[in-house]
Amino acid sequence: MTMNRIVLAAAAAALVAGCSSSSKKSDAGAPNTNCGGATMACLTGVVATADSVDLARPTGIDGATLSLADGTFLGTTNAQGWYFVRGVPAGQSVQVCFEAPNATPPRARRCRTITAAAGQNVQVSNTGLLSRNPLAGNVDPVAGGTVTWDTATSITFPPNSACKDTGAPASGTVQCSLTPLVGANQVQRDAAPGAFRGQQTAGTQSQLVTGGMMEIVCKDGGGTGAKVNVCAGKTVTVRFPVDGATCANTALHPATMASWGYDEVAGLWKEYGTFTKTCGGTTTTSYYEGAVNHFSYWNADNPIQTSCATGHVLDAGGAPVLGALVRCDGDAAQTDGYQGPSEAYTGADGGFCVPVRRNSSFKCIARKGAFVSAPIAAHSGDNTNTCGGTGCTAIGDFMLTDPLARIVLTWGQYPYDLDSHTVSTDGAVHVYYSSKGSLTAAPYVELDTDDTGSYGPEITSFVHGVAAKRYRFCVHNYNGYSVGPPMFSLPTSGATVDAFLGGDHLHLTVPTTANENDVWRVLEFSMDANGNASQVRVINDFVPDTAGVAVACNQ
Repeated sequence: MTMNRIVLAAAAAALVAGCSSSSKKSDAGAPNTNCGGATMACLTGVVATADSVDLARPTGIDGATLSLADGTFLGTTNAQGWYFVRGVPAGQSVQVCFEAPNATPPRARRCRTITAAAGQNVQVSNTGLLSRNPLAGNVDPVAGGTVTWDTATSITFPPNSACKDTGAPASGTVQCSLTPLVGANQVQRDAAPGAFRGQQTAGTQSQLVTGGMMEIVCKDGGGTGAKVNVCAGKTVTVRFPVDGATCANTALHPATMASWGYDEVAGLWKEYGTFTKTCGGTTTTSYYEGAVNHFSYWNADNPIQTSCATGHVLDAGGAPVLGALVRCDGDAAQTDGYQGPSEAYTGADGGFCVPVRRNSSFKCIARKGAFVSAPIAAHSGDNTNTCGGTGCTAIGDFMLTDPLARIVLTWGQYPYDLDSHTVSTDGAVHVYYSSKGSLTAAPYVELDTDDTGSYGPEITSFVHGVAAKRYRFCVHNYNGYSVGPPMFSLPTSGATVDAFLGGDHLHLTVPTTANENDVWRVLEFSMDANGNASQVRVINDFVPDTAGVAVACNQ
C-alpha cells in the first residue's frame, strides 16, 4: 500500500487547487492542507439506519447532519447517506455528532469519537442511527407532570423544574421524545454514543457494562420548538426499559446500577447517582428508574475490572490497515459474558489494544468504511493488565478490505446531476452510474453512490484485485449544458475532486473557462500488480461527449 512518488505534469500543476508536488509526503514531510489546514483531517462514510449498518448496501439516511460536539457544522449526507467533509480537527478523541431530526422517521442523535491524523482522509465505519420515538404527551412546566410512552418509559417533572437553554423558566407546554436503547440488544448498543468509557465521581475512568439507556429530547410545545432542559439545582425522574427476558438475571441487571449522563464534548459517560430496577415480566413493564439533572443520553452502568485484547488488522495483501475501528463486546450468550462494548483504532502497524472485562467471554470485529471483518471470539485472562503493558490476550489478526485509492466528487446546487466515470485507457473497464462495478469481484473498482440531486458526494473506491492498468477519472454533466442557462454548465458547477491515492491527497477544482462541453477530464494514474498507484497526471480539461463519455474520457 506504499504509494510511489506522484509525478505531476508541470503544465497541469498550476491547476491543482491547494496542491503541488511540495505537499506530498515524499517531500520532507510537509503538511497536506487539502483537508482544511495543517492540523485538519477529512471524513468519508455513510450514515444509515441502525439495523442496516453492517450490510454491504446499508440503508442510507438522506440529509443527516454532521457537526463537532461544540456545534461547529461540518456537512450533510446525500440521498444515499454518504458524506465527505473537510475541516475536522486531527487528534485522538475528536467528537463528531450525527443527527437526522427531519428524516422519516426522525433519527436519534449519536456522537462518536474519531481518531484522525492531520491531512488524513478517515474512512469512518458506517454510523447507524436509531429511530427516535415521536413526542409523547404535554406537561405544564409550572405544575409539573409525567410524559409517558409506556410503563417502562417515562419522565416526571416536579413543579417549576423545566427551563429553556437560556436558564429562564419554560412556558406554555413541554413535550419530550423518549427513545430507549435496550442494553441486551446488540444493534442498539452499537448505536449508542461513545464507547462505554465512563468518568466516575472520584475522577477515575473505567470501562462500563450497561443495563439499559435512553435518549431524552424535550422542547417547548407552545410553538417555538426551543430546547427545554432541567432547571439548575433541580432533578426529574426518568424510567427506561430493561430487556424483560433477562431482567431477573442479576449478573446482567443488578438491582441497582450507577447512573451516567453522556458528555458530548468530553466523549465520556459521567457518573451522577443511582438507578433502581423493577422487573415486571416484559420489556414494557421492566425498567430502571432514577433522578437526572439534565437531558442527554442516560445509561444504567457499572464499572468493570478490565483486561485487554490485542492483535492486528491486515488487508487482503497482508499489509497493515491504519485507522480501522476494532470493537469488542461481551458475549452475553456465555455464562461469563457481559453487555459492554469497547473500541480502539489501529495504528500505522495495524495493531490495536482494546479493554475488555477481566476473566470473561467476548467477541471482536474490525471495521473500516463499509468493510466489516468476520468476528473473533475469545476469553480474557484472569488478570488486570492494561493497554500499554504486557500480558494482554492476543486474539489474532483480522483480514479487512481497505481501499487502495478513493476518488470523491462534490459540486454545488447546479447542475443537479454530475456523474463520476472511471475508465481504463485500454477500454476494458468503465465504472459509472449504470455499471457501478464491485469491490468483491472484477473490476475491484466501485462507484459507491450515484447522487442525482446536487452536491454529492459521489465516491469511487479501488481495492486489492484491481487490474494493473492505467485509469482515467472524468466527470460528466448528465443533463448537459443545453438544458438550462449557464448555471447548468460544468465551469459554474463548483465541482471538486479529492483523490486519495495511497498516502497522498490531490484536491482539484473544475476549470472556470467558459465552454459548452459536458465532460471534464480530471486525472489519470497507473495501478501496478501490488495495488500501488503511480505516474499520476492531472489533465483538467473539457471535451465533448458526442461519441460517448468513455470515448471522450480516453481521447
